[in-house]
Amino acid sequence: MSAKHSEQMRILARNPRAQMLFQATGRFPDVEQPQSPLIDLLERIGPRGRRLIIGVTLSPALGYQCGQLFPTAEALYKWLKPSEWVDPSRYVAKSFKLAGFSRRLETSDLLAVAATYPESLLPREKRADPDEPGPAPG
Repeated sequence: MSAKHSEQMRILARNPRAQMLFQATGRFPDVEQPQSPLIDLLERIGPRGRRLIIGVTLSPALGYQCGQLFPTAEALYKWLKPSEWVDPSRYVAKSFKLAGFSRRLETSDLLAVAATYPESLLPREKRADPDEPGPAPG
């Protein structure tokens, strides 16, 4: 069973209205994959790096009309993409997404709105000592 089909079945099991619609029409409920330049960036960073980026404030520079503060980039990622497939009627992050925003984001865009982060996430030319690989996380 695919992840998409699993999410559709979960919606049917928990939503009486969706279940009635399915019985009447035979159509499964709509689901969508959360996608945005910010989600792409966070996936490129990976879970370990996301946990090390602390105090991230969502902003229009990242493609979202919101000033919400997240404790870590990992928490932001979980809010933006709670699962592979989501019920569009319950996907909160979509309502804050800037519709026309499609610019590819770089790590420096995210670090600009973070309170603290490991220096190893900076590009080599912006580190205190470019020859050093950066401080060890932990």
